[in-house]
Amino acid sequence: MRFRIATICIALATVPAASAAQTLQQPAATTPAKSSKASGNPDKIVCREFETTGSRLNRKRDCRTAQQWVEQNATDRQALDLRQANRYKDNN
Repeated sequence: MRFRIATICIALATVPAASAAQTLQQPAATTPAKSSKASGNPDKIVCREFETTGSRLNRKRDCRTAQQWVEQNATDRQALDLRQANRYKDNN
């Protein structure tokens, strides 16, 4: 009896691990679609939605060309690098 209970517990414990492994594999399959979209037409309009913190319903939609998104990402990255480089200089 105890052996059956232990076997059932082990079987139930492995089911969530198997389903978690499947969900981790699914995003990897969708990753090439993003890269193929970026290498396509730079004049293609791409819309992104941004959620407001603290609200499930308030979302902002921003539509730009693919080239504009590339430039915006580069600008954001440069600003972040500058802030991180000057982080300790501002505390003096």
